[in-house]
Amino acid sequence: MQPKIITFLLFLVFTINSSAQSQNIDFTKDNFPDNVKALKEALRAIEIGDNYRSNYQNYDSAILYYKKAEQLNAKNAILNYKLGLSYFNLTDYNMVDSLVEVSISLNSKYLPAIYLKARSFHLQQKWIMAQAAYHEYVSNYDNYSSPTLNDIQFLLQQTENGERIEVVNKEVINLSNLNSTADDENPNLLPNSNQIYFNSNRFSKNSIQRDIDGNYYQNIYYALIENDSISTPHLVKHHKINPEGNSTISSISKSGKTMVMFLGDFNGKLYYSRFNLEDSIKIPHSKTKLPNPINTYFSSEISGTFTPDGKEFYFSSKRKDGSGGYDIYYSTRKKKGWNKPVNLSSVNTPFNEVDPFFSTHGDTLFFASDSPKSIGGFDIMYATKKGNKWSTIKNIGKGINSPFDDKSPSSSINGDNFYFSSNRNGGKGGYDIYKAQPLYKEKEVIITSKSDQLDDIFKLHLLNTTVILKDQLSKKPLIDADISIFNIENKTLLRKLKTDDKGYSKIEAIPKNTPLAININCMGYEMFSRNINVDSTKKEYIIELKKIKVDQKITLQNIFFDTNSSTISPSSIGELNALIEFLSINKSVEIEIGGHTDTTGNEKDNQKLSEKRADAIVQFLEKNDISISRLTSKGYGASMPIESNDTEEGKAKNRRTEFKVIKN
Repeated sequence: MQPKIITFLLFLVFTINSSAQSQNIDFTKDNFPDNVKALKEALRAIEIGDNYRSNYQNYDSAILYYKKAEQLNAKNAILNYKLGLSYFNLTDYNMVDSLVEVSISLNSKYLPAIYLKARSFHLQQKWIMAQAAYHEYVSNYDNYSSPTLNDIQFLLQQTENGERIEVVNKEVINLSNLNSTADDENPNLLPNSNQIYFNSNRFSKNSIQRDIDGNYYQNIYYALIENDSISTPHLVKHHKINPEGNSTISSISKSGKTMVMFLGDFNGKLYYSRFNLEDSIKIPHSKTKLPNPINTYFSSEISGTFTPDGKEFYFSSKRKDGSGGYDIYYSTRKKKGWNKPVNLSSVNTPFNEVDPFFSTHGDTLFFASDSPKSIGGFDIMYATKKGNKWSTIKNIGKGINSPFDDKSPSSSINGDNFYFSSNRNGGKGGYDIYKAQPLYKEKEVIITSKSDQLDDIFKLHLLNTTVILKDQLSKKPLIDADISIFNIENKTLLRKLKTDDKGYSKIEAIPKNTPLAININCMGYEMFSRNINVDSTKKEYIIELKKIKVDQKITLQNIFFDTNSSTISPSSIGELNALIEFLSINKSVEIEIGGHTDTTGNEKDNQKLSEKRADAIVQFLEKNDISISRLTSKGYGASMPIESNDTEEGKAKNRRTEFKVIKN
């Protein structure tokens, strides 16, 4: 399920005019005096595209009509933004990144495009780039637009969390046999059996009518697990468990005797049901509403779980004495009934805490929260209990958590396997069910391909090709490396890619005969920076990266300054962001920024200019949260040429900025 960009941004669309920036061309008669008919057709196409996008969420059709308008005028910031927004909702972030860069290049203060750029980077987990884009939004804020500065500060906190929080030491897999194109949520293993329960709003014989939101009602299902193979899910065919309306599972007790369910819609309540442990296939066969004071007329309850000893019930509820949204409460048993619920204030926030689940021994409480401790949307958190005191809440980690909504945690009895639901990209539908299991040593990946020398590779062209990244010495694939491709001429980011588990990355639909820059970053390896030119080939190419070493020098191919100045050109941002990314993923690395000139002009002036330019790069990095303790700068003037200064080509190569690793 793709989070949608907040629709209230759209009211800004028609307030931006051609006075914002001279490069922008509006769809007006003044700009197309000799082509009025085509102008009318373009405006009508935009109107139809807006209707498809806003009213019907038909983004493919919206793009079709926007592109008709683009044939008349591709230099319109708003049109490029609308195209980007449509691709965003189709989760094609490569296209989003390209289009918003064009939009911003046409109007550098266009807030909707800046925000869309930030959200795209955020959802791709490009934490540093997202932070830079959010700061760009803050710098250009007009004091009345939405999202507000408070909203942006919240999102910035999430990206800072994303940069800081570690990745879980688990392999996360999509349980595709359970999942459908609908929402599949709340996985719970039935102890002492081979059954897993969950709920889904897929179409079924028990769910043929849609609710107020246009979705089918939720029903409870189960499937059988045999040797890591999962059977086709079965609907629980019992009118008390799946009556007309919504039925969702919340938890199953550690004894395997009791299931907690939520039944109803907005005013639904919590129930429990019993299993007959003698049955070979265990189906819940009754239901009892949890009594007051757990369910009350004036409150809303959505999920709950018994403690392993059955003496307490923890549940998520919205009440007058709460911290803000849904809070976690607990109630203790008494001889008859339950005591008044107590707000678990040590874990609750002004936001929402839902889906409580206990570890087998009852000392760890897992739940989902959309508080500022998340990296985006709902994240799974946990707190541990010693005596009567709960620890501060912690984020369970990236991999299980994503910038999307990650909810409904549960685990196997021994804790090895962890289950949850998420609406992250790459699933089969809305929410999918995932399993986080222990990591196993993978077989070594062997890549067979005719290897060309690196310099030869980049004399060729990369349209519709596959790049393979490998360690230069071991030849093992480099996984999860970041690849950025920029159009040098118009400063546009064309592609943001990652290598897969074989070190492969497909690079498709790059424009022909266009000067491009490519940056590659992989943890523990040198930053790769090259300029390339694309026409057409469909080969596979191997790029071998060296591990980071002290005294290693990397020339930053696309750092530019204004003539005879230390002012950094805007066209350098792509390369600088790549350097920030390199330093962010290699946190122990310290570097020296070196400035170099050719021999043209006065030697002393060249020396001062090289020093100022190196200082400018350091200042930029420091402003983007790279610690100054990791940075030094030095100007070398013309003292260290890499080519002869007798030719213009040689001089151009000598005018460079490079960095040297001084500590790793």
